[in-house]
Amino acid sequence: MKNIISLRIGRDVTTALSLRISGNLYGSFVYAIKTLLIAAVVAVSSIGSASASVIVNGDFSANASSFVAWPGYVGIDGNPAITGWSSNVAFGSYGPGLNGINALGNYPSPNSPIVAFGPSAQQTSPDCNWAFLQGAGTALYQYITVTPGVTYTANFKAAGRSGLASPGSCYVVESGQPGGGVIGGNATGTLYSDVNFVTGSFTFTPVAQTSVQFVIQNSGGGDAVNFTNISVIPEPSTYAMLLGGLGAMTALRRRRR
Repeated sequence: MKNIISLRIGRDVTTALSLRISGNLYGSFVYAIKTLLIAAVVAVSSIGSASASVIVNGDFSANASSFVAWPGYVGIDGNPAITGWSSNVAFGSYGPGLNGINALGNYPSPNSPIVAFGPSAQQTSPDCNWAFLQGAGTALYQYITVTPGVTYTANFKAAGRSGLASPGSCYVVESGQPGGGVIGGNATGTLYSDVNFVTGSFTFTPVAQTSVQFVIQNSGGGDAVNFTNISVIPEPSTYAMLLGGLGAMTALRRRRR
């Protein structure tokens, strides 16, 4: 009888411990999932519009009118840095710069658009502003805030310099990921026409980080490649999937109660 009672007590304790451990693991799991999905809800509410881009100054118009010294190099002859963007080249070096419809200089005549590095179709009457990257490896980049697990679409336009097709790269880097951290885009380069801007796009899905690096780069010869109309837009469908998961977890928790 004593042994039977001890056995029952042992089973009860084991069962209770098992239930408690399972409950704790379940609670931790639910908490982790809810944290991720609530972040998605916050992100959705902050987006407001499906067309909202997380890139700052993707059309390079924010301070284009401050570029008044030909041929438009950043930090040369009073030209400023490009709003929202950083460079791997020292400020005031002959590498990145800005050209276009709002960059007005005094060459070849007063108030002439600075178009020194643009494609041929933009030489006479430019219809946009663009960043140019002269010299192999020259890059501009910015860190953008993202939600892990959500897919983003990056759009851009690129071109070579008039008379010179040029190779350029547009890609996204997430720290801690394999392959140098590139999670989207083409880091090795594409040859772009010297005639006019052409469109490009790619998708990427952050794995764990809430901040990733968006990069545009001259990936080849010593002359310039140009970029404009850059946007990074979250795909609503992935937010819908996350929110659907939140609903399923809420229903499961209620059922357990």
